[in-house]
Amino acid sequence: MPVFPLEERIEQERETIAAYRSDLFKRRSLSEARPFPGVRPLFERIRAAGP
Repeated sequence: MPVFPLEERIEQERETIAAYRSDLFKRRSLSEARPFPGVRPLFERIRAAGP
């Protein structure tokens, strides 16, 4: 019995897995997440620089 799911199975269920992990993060961790100092000015500079 394989320890990890087969690559084919992962491909078939990629969106389901991603949605589950996103929901899990939101329920368990998002309320505790804090930005690093200086993140807002960094993203403002990145946005101003454009693509």
